[in-house]
Amino acid sequence: SKTRLFMERSTASRAFFPSEPDLGVRLSGKLGFFNYGVAVVNGEPAGQTVGFPLRDPNAAKDIVGRLGVAADVSTVVRAAGGVSLLNGTSTLRGSDGTKAVVNWTDTNEDSQIATTELTATPGSAPRRSQNFDHWAVGADLDVAIKTGLGDTQLLAEIMIANNMDRSLFVSDPVTGGHDDRQLGYYVGLLQDITKHAVIGVRYDYYDPRADVFTSTNGKIVPTKAAIKTLSPMAGWRLPQGLRLMAQWDLVKDHLATDVRGVPADRKNNTVTFRLQGEL
Repeated sequence: SKTRLFMERSTASRAFFPSEPDLGVRLSGKLGFFNYGVAVVNGEPAGQTVGFPLRDPNAAKDIVGRLGVAADVSTVVRAAGGVSLLNGTSTLRGSDGTKAVVNWTDTNEDSQIATTELTATPGSAPRRSQNFDHWAVGADLDVAIKTGLGDTQLLAEIMIANNMDRSLFVSDPVTGGHDDRQLGYYVGLLQDITKHAVIGVRYDYYDPRADVFTSTNGKIVPTKAAIKTLSPMAGWRLPQGLRLMAQWDLVKDHLATDVRGVPADRKNNTVTFRLQGEL
């Protein structure tokens, strides 16, 4: 977070990991121009809206690993990239059973019970907690070129996952009866303007239902819930390690409906300012 110039992680990253902390152990290091990291964690990160944050109800650990490379291609070009993998098990929290309930609404206010004023709510059986598998694979690239103005940096990442959404469109293959597959990627460009200022832009794409179909008028057609975000940004590096950043997120999604009930773009564009420093 202290080195990232764009304000937030990509949409897919925030969907998979609502916050970055999880409990586990990690081993990382470098060997020549290779770098590696592997971790064994609970697989229940902090901040998720469901599940068991920072706990492990099924005793099955998630394994996360990345193998990367970083090198100076020439005196003006440096490049870094890598591939990563996550494999683990999630738990869908069970629910208690409920009793049948009879409700009385005194619609005519005569304080007398009539059969037409009674409604029944049936009870439900308890549902046990169930496990399901999740996984993700990813690849990332970072290329920087020294120019007269400063560094020109190209950033890119792609992620393909299965049942990994734990925040935005929470994956529930147990109730849904099918796996949810996700696709996310982003491409970003950063340009230094001397050593004091930086400008950039990022295009971010996340599809939480990458291969789901639905029925419309009796026909099976693909349905999309993709979120697309274009984020121009600008920043100014201040003395004493401070920096002031501004970012405008133009979000295109299908999270609202128009007057006809047709999915439409939700008005959720954001402007963010951040003053950041380090002691």
